[in-house]
Amino acid sequence: ATGLDLLTATDPEIDALLAALHGPGAGLLIVRNQTLSPQQLETAIFRLGTARGGFGVPLPYEQWPGQSPRLRCCGHLSLLGNYVAKHRDELGTGVRVGERIGEYKPAVDEAQEWHVDGSFLPRPKTGIALYAPPDTPVEVCVPCDRRGWRRLLQWLVPCPPRCHTRVVGALPPVGGATAFASTVAGYDSLSPAEQAAAERLDAVHSWCDFMRFLEGRDPARPKASAAQCAARPDVIWPLVRTHPVTGRKGLFLNPKNALRVIPRGGEEAGGAGSGALPTVHSRAAAPAPSGAPHLADWAPLSPAAAAGGLVLNLTQRVLFTGVYSHQWAPGDLVLFDNRVLLHAATPFDASAHERLLFRAEFSGEPVYLY
Repeated sequence: ATGLDLLTATDPEIDALLAALHGPGAGLLIVRNQTLSPQQLETAIFRLGTARGGFGVPLPYEQWPGQSPRLRCCGHLSLLGNYVAKHRDELGTGVRVGERIGEYKPAVDEAQEWHVDGSFLPRPKTGIALYAPPDTPVEVCVPCDRRGWRRLLQWLVPCPPRCHTRVVGALPPVGGATAFASTVAGYDSLSPAEQAAAERLDAVHSWCDFMRFLEGRDPARPKASAAQCAARPDVIWPLVRTHPVTGRKGLFLNPKNALRVIPRGGEEAGGAGSGALPTVHSRAAAPAPSGAPHLADWAPLSPAAAAGGLVLNLTQRVLFTGVYSHQWAPGDLVLFDNRVLLHAATPFDASAHERLLFRAEFSGEPVYLY
């Protein structure tokens, strides 16, 4: 959508945007040219979430190892990218000049880069909002930074928010896009026999596997402890889910942290009961869709093949149905349905360029097949 200000748009205009998001084969909303401060962004996201057809109330930001510091102004926002602070306490993050303020996950052109967010949670996220700050100055007001005993001073010596007007943001000229692919289209591309077989499978989603995956990509990333892993046990979800709004079925895949597949009532794939696994045939001769990453050809997968191979094969089946790669422009706000889309960042030259996106997530729900 263009020519629309999310802060002043009418309720019917917002409703129409969300209706289009849930249209057949969609799940993606892009609103361009938004000039929003962090506080205004939070207001716009609340409006989108609580409108008719929205994903619900945005969730307060919960910081995990390696993620961005909290923004004191905006408790529902986090930061993505390799952007380093140009000012002390930039955006109220408490960082020093030259310190990275976003969560940076180096992207690689491979199938395992694709994922859904938070699939390892008891209630996986329904939707995600991403925002590229404008290239024009905006007013940023940051609450006073008084931690620990210094907070007591607030009662004696009030500390008003610090406000300043400046450009906050960065995008690389090449790369750094966010690509999307429909798991509904992926499911529809399977044969009836493959669909039936996939519906008899579950996958194990692991927060700890996800942390180890990210740590392997970035050795400098803070490590998740054994206690943190134990506090977030694995969850099991169907390999095929039914969308609660549209009623359509789609594959529920997460190559980053859910490579283990379990036939329902059986053992992990490759053991007893693994005959339920569908055979995915090679499509080496098929052309990759426009904007798709350069993926290796994939070979036939027998019922006794490793579960990780099955998930990666099905991921590539999704990608062969089509990929939309969103090249970010300042002021872009992207809202996507985490229940029907896989997404992945594309690489960029992080040694020469910076990238910064704001992120918010919406309340989750269990995954069902019916």
